[in-house]
Amino acid sequence: MLKKLIPALCILSFTACAPAPKTDDVMEPAPAVEVPAGDQAMATETITFVGKSSIVDHPGHFMKFTIATTPAAAFEETSITATIDLTSVMTDSQGLDGHLQREDFFNTAVYPKATFVSKNITKNADGTYTIEGEMTLKGVTKSASFSATVEGNVVRAHYDLPRRDFGVGNDSYGNKLLDPLVPVDVTFTLK
Repeated sequence: MLKKLIPALCILSFTACAPAPKTDDVMEPAPAVEVPAGDQAMATETITFVGKSSIVDHPGHFMKFTIATTPAAAFEETSITATIDLTSVMTDSQGLDGHLQREDFFNTAVYPKATFVSKNITKNADGTYTIEGEMTLKGVTKSASFSATVEGNVVRAHYDLPRRDFGVGNDSYGNKLLDPLVPVDVTFTLK
């Protein structure tokens, strides 16, 4: 039943009129990164997100990005610079991958990259961290705050991207379709 409704609606989350995912479409994993022996943390670096809507959610990730950190005695003293190649976006739908590069979403023809530069890292009473900095996406720079945990040399951070603040997403179908926040999760190793 759902397969019959999706093409008829033609207004899915980030897709506009993207085709429904095929059963043989497989998301490729992010590239593996070496983690020192004894480190119990994940051995991958990833930037993942979920485009949510009132109809269907679309998980995705970026295949190409760099996250540079400066060595420091304590994580709070580290500086972080991330650059994401927006043309490397992959979701559960090939049609959506192409649509996300159009003007109403990332507009990769004009803005092929997004960046984050940390300005301050604070250790919280519960042992977690808050990473504050500036996010630049689609030519717009805004303050951004990630919540993070550190296990060994692996950092896991979360940010709820307010897509409208950066002009990402087509709301021509009304605010009820696309969620205003896009959850973004980042895992990277301190070098």
